Amino acid sequence: MAIVEFNYKELCKFMGVCVPLPELREQLDMMGAPVDSIDGETMRCDITPNRIDLLSVEGLARAVSNFIGAKKPFDYEVGKGGVTLAVDSSVKSVRPFVAAGIVKGITIDDSTIKSLMQVQEKIHATHGRNRKKVAIGIHNLDPLKPPFTYKAVSPKDISFVPLDLEESLDLSQIIEKHPKGKDYAHLVAEYDRYPIIVDARGNVLSFPPIINGELTRVSESTSNIFIDVTGTSFDAVNDALNVLCALFSDRGGKLFSVDVGGRELPDLSRRKITVSPEQMNNLIGFKLKPEEMAPLLSKMGHIAKLNGQELQVLCPPYRSDIIGWVDIAEDLAIAYGYNRLEPTLPQLPSIGRLLDSRERIREAMVGLGFCEAITYTLSNDEVNFSKMRLKNNGKATKITNPLTIDFTLFRTWLSPSMLSVLGVNSHEPMPQKVFEIGDCYEGGRREIHFACSLAKARASFSEMKSVAEALALESEMRLEFRDEAHPSLIPGRSVSVWVKGEKKGFLGEVHPEVLNNFGIEEPTVIFELEL
Repeated sequence: MAIVEFNYKELCKFMGVCVPLPELREQLDMMGAPVDSIDGETMRCDITPNRIDLLSVEGLARAVSNFIGAKKPFDYEVGKGGVTLAVDSSVKSVRPFVAAGIVKGITIDDSTIKSLMQVQEKIHATHGRNRKKVAIGIHNLDPLKPPFTYKAVSPKDISFVPLDLEESLDLSQIIEKHPKGKDYAHLVAEYDRYPIIVDARGNVLSFPPIINGELTRVSESTSNIFIDVTGTSFDAVNDALNVLCALFSDRGGKLFSVDVGGRELPDLSRRKITVSPEQMNNLIGFKLKPEEMAPLLSKMGHIAKLNGQELQVLCPPYRSDIIGWVDIAEDLAIAYGYNRLEPTLPQLPSIGRLLDSRERIREAMVGLGFCEAITYTLSNDEVNFSKMRLKNNGKATKITNPLTIDFTLFRTWLSPSMLSVLGVNSHEPMPQKVFEIGDCYEGGRREIHFACSLAKARASFSEMKSVAEALALESEMRLEFRDEAHPSLIPGRSVSVWVKGEKKGFLGEVHPEVLNNFGIEEPTVIFELEL
């Protein structure tokens, strides 16, 4: 979740209606953008990263006004700008995708600048994966001369004055000296050539994804703006551009297109998705008639028309989270109100119940003073293997098209998850005692594992062994311990754990190198068992 600050009065201004705070809070909760806190006129909302259109006050106001019926969904007009942005082949292996647009006649004031800074920061951090996937540049258009060129150059070949500095630096110097250069140097460090955007005079607009030029700084005297968005995915880049252009239009700016490599952008036409009312009713549990669905979808910014037995839904261009009919069904459920759905028993031949063995383990661990953790089933090579002093054995189930480098495979064991929990909580008081029962996958096979870890000043093998023995007694398991080394554990202070003649786990003191990899400062012992 992204915590985003909004000014209540400004939100009401863009909504076109003033909704009392208690009612507004209720509507935001229903929309899935709950209010985290309110301090005077400042509201802080939890926005899910997939709804990047809600990361700005303009976007949130647009969504709320549609949801409460204060405004009907509308379309955005984009004039032809007659400006080109040539994309040189040299960027293909560095940062291949770019999108651009022009805004004219915009009035920039302090609130506009604050909104732009916040939405850029939030898009960079979430949708943009800390600028790796998407980076945004917003420029004063007036001192520039089109056409523009996006290309990659040698770091020493071009110099310009970056934002917040007075001296001209080449690209390698910016990486070394500028605060933003230091923060994001890792995004270009592996390349011999760096991406830049220049105008017809050779003026540098942007060195993406690092910093813009001081020449194009946006101020309260700016009225015409050039937007560039670069990244590693065209869809992600284009989605960010659409969100930015929509918010500028909401502030009174007029939008004009840029010819980017033969494509006129932004393209703010609505996307058409054809859905089956019967299919949506079956998925959510509705009993809605097709003609009842269209006005509900209007509350979410869509325009829906009945075409025979199907609904043709025209989705807003800024709704990058809408991929298929299931997303339309979710919007329908939000507009209808989850609280209005009547609970029903699932159409299954049996009724769910707690698994006795796992509940006995949970009760025993809580009784021993441990706190249960629930962590991600997805992991990556570094956490699952490298940080644990292991090599990838090739048995991990990999994700073919991962959306983020943090989640590229299914975890094969729980210990890295336990150590990750301890690592992010290393600033909290000791001792820390956590356990988890969860799914692991190895060789395509699903396994249920149990793991527990203990971190404190004098954590020892003997203490964890006593925990394992107490757990075995309470849950009626018979464990056998055999001396055996493990790469993640200290030699001589580890054992393998056997159940009914089969090796099922391990126990021991975590190796100092592993502790350092996870940022854990206290001695730690760990016990893992396949159930």
